[in-house]
Amino acid sequence: MVRIRTTFFSMAFPVLLWVLLLILPTTLPASPENSPGESAVTQAEAISPVPQETVGTGPNWSGQVRASNRLYRDPHTIEDSLMKTNPRVDLSIEAKKENAELYVKFRWEPAWQTQASSTLFERMIDEAYVRGFLGSTILEAGYLKVVWGKGDDVHVLDVLNATDYYDFVNNDYLDRRTSEWMVRLVQPLGEMHALELVWEPVTTPDKIPLTGPWKPYAISELEAKLQALPIFTLPVTAQALLDQGSLVQEELTRITDGTYGIRFTGSSHGFDYGILYAYTYHRQPKVDLSRLPQTIYLTYDRVHCFGIEGATAWEGFNFRLEGGYFLTEDTKGTDPMVRNNSLGYVVGFDRDLWTDGANLNLQMQGTVPLHSDKIDRNPLDVEYRTDGKYTSHILAGHLSDTILENKVKVKLSVAYELEQQDLRIVPELTYEPFDDFQITARWVQYLGDRDTTFGQYRDSSFFEVGVSYRF
Repeated sequence: MVRIRTTFFSMAFPVLLWVLLLILPTTLPASPENSPGESAVTQAEAISPVPQETVGTGPNWSGQVRASNRLYRDPHTIEDSLMKTNPRVDLSIEAKKENAELYVKFRWEPAWQTQASSTLFERMIDEAYVRGFLGSTILEAGYLKVVWGKGDDVHVLDVLNATDYYDFVNNDYLDRRTSEWMVRLVQPLGEMHALELVWEPVTTPDKIPLTGPWKPYAISELEAKLQALPIFTLPVTAQALLDQGSLVQEELTRITDGTYGIRFTGSSHGFDYGILYAYTYHRQPKVDLSRLPQTIYLTYDRVHCFGIEGATAWEGFNFRLEGGYFLTEDTKGTDPMVRNNSLGYVVGFDRDLWTDGANLNLQMQGTVPLHSDKIDRNPLDVEYRTDGKYTSHILAGHLSDTILENKVKVKLSVAYELEQQDLRIVPELTYEPFDDFQITARWVQYLGDRDTTFGQYRDSSFFEVGVSYRF
């Protein structure tokens, strides 16, 4: 019954989406000439850096150059600590005409050198899209980053873009999100509401490193498990298996493998809210060992995401909320090769403190798989954990302030996982002697057991100093 319902959704929803795409621009009421683009994009939380008021201009260039060094401290001998350069270059181009805009952003980082040259250029395209204003309707197409959910860089509903873990979570939220080839339509419904439709022809999985300091513990655990099998006589590494063609990743490129989403947002009496639905994939892979010794497959679960979101301000506090239900084919929790249904949420707030530059931000992200007792009974389940801890609650926050006429910013960021009791802590100092030029120093410390979210990188803690200039 579940598979029948899933098949129905996979066929019916794309058809319904395209019917709406065709009829909405002509059936919905138009807004005043100068307001629809700004209003609709604001309500749909577009993240493009391109201004919404379109004026005919030639190409404008902007960007950033960062030169930094990281010292990865050896946990045993300081003399064996590893020094690595960590430069970065951003280049953005934007052009505008009366009813259309173009935005392209390139980004290069050294971590990508571990990738095949055939995919390197694609990774360098951080965003590249066109935007057209069709009366009151906004149409975007190209490589886009679209954030869903009201959380502040902490989300459970932001399901449209994959995540790049080649630097784990050491860079900004949007920087670790990969752009997706998509078509996006935003239709304002009056001044305070908007309807958003999204289609991704191809769903891409998360990018996970197989070597280096940010190689996940789960990869090392898989390598050890394979090494213990008698069929493997040589040292086993995931990278070697991939190079030999023995490690195969499922290609989500069929016409039925796309991602589809619809979102309604609005604002009333100081409360911003939204409801959404997305038909997509869990972008973290599962490991299928059933075809050994020939092949190890990485596969992905289809998922229906139903979500609500909200945000409001009260007495100096800015409150945020996200909640989602993630429906897979394993509604009863009895299929060991499919992830169980789950609930996810984010609640949090931020508030300015004793000075104009001081701010406190706290958020809780929770994930609760359903029927976790059935996971714990089956060691072959893809979600099985030896410690029996299946829920995850991460308390994340930061305290920041500016001093010396706003030239110096001090910030302390902390993330703590309650069940696993692992920790990430980052004290950071930024000095900006003049506009667009910054000197930054930070220490990134990971603590916890090897099989935890943050503890798996406890040997990858580092000190970083960098200089950047924006133009």
